[in-house]
Amino acid sequence: DASQMHLLRVELERAVRTAQMRDEFSLRMEPFVNIWLEMSLVEGVAVSALVWTAVLLSFWANPWCSVEVKRQNADRVMGTIHAIVIGALGVSVEALTSPQCITNSSWTKLPVLVLLGFLLVDLVSMLVCDVWKRWRPIDKVMIFHHVLLAGLLAIGYAFGVSLWFGSALGINELSTPCVNMFWYLRDTGQKDSKAFMINGILLLALFFLCRVVYIPYNYYHFWALDSCKTSSNEEYHRLAWVINFAYVAMYSLNLMWFAKLVTGAVKTLRKEKGPDE
Repeated sequence: DASQMHLLRVELERAVRTAQMRDEFSLRMEPFVNIWLEMSLVEGVAVSALVWTAVLLSFWANPWCSVEVKRQNADRVMGTIHAIVIGALGVSVEALTSPQCITNSSWTKLPVLVLLGFLLVDLVSMLVCDVWKRWRPIDKVMIFHHVLLAGLLAIGYAFGVSLWFGSALGINELSTPCVNMFWYLRDTGQKDSKAFMINGILLLALFFLCRVVYIPYNYYHFWALDSCKTSSNEEYHRLAWVINFAYVAMYSLNLMWFAKLVTGAVKTLRKEKGPDE
């Protein structure tokens, strides 16, 4: 009827306006993105690191949080913002583009620069807050993760290999906001709250889908392209073992973390049920 036609017309006009705004934004951002992508690895990572440093320092400079809150959560707030950004970019790469071996002039390698800059800033923050100042327990596994991942991504970017796959793996980070919320709720004594329970359920679900399930699916993309052996980039032949090692190492770490999450969830459920149930 007339009312339904009117609603359809309104929705169509809204969709057209949204598409126009997105296209206009893309056109305005394209020159800056192209300049960034044309930089060397060191320059591109430096730009990314400067942005994330500004994000981190802005939280340290805010007057509303106590010094203790900043010590415990400054880099976690930065990590949450990064997770949203890199997660959205990862979803965009997976949903809007096809798996590809060569990404020399494509925006799909941009998330790797974003992630590399973040890893460096977050690593420095952990070394200062955890190792030097001892404000928090040292997470040796996370430090190892950052060093290993940064090294692997730098090799990939320098030689132009597996950049599409590395960018799409930004989807992994969609579970990070729940991880950071877990630490916040635990540190503020809210382990028995409903918010802690809901966040734990979301964390398990997102970690399972975005990491345990998606990493093998991402590798399937790589395998389906014959591991890029027929690519014009001959570095794929020389670095094949590095690529496979990267998948195995990252997946092993995530399986270990997921096992800890499941163990913690089981202990929490048993505690709530009580010893007699």
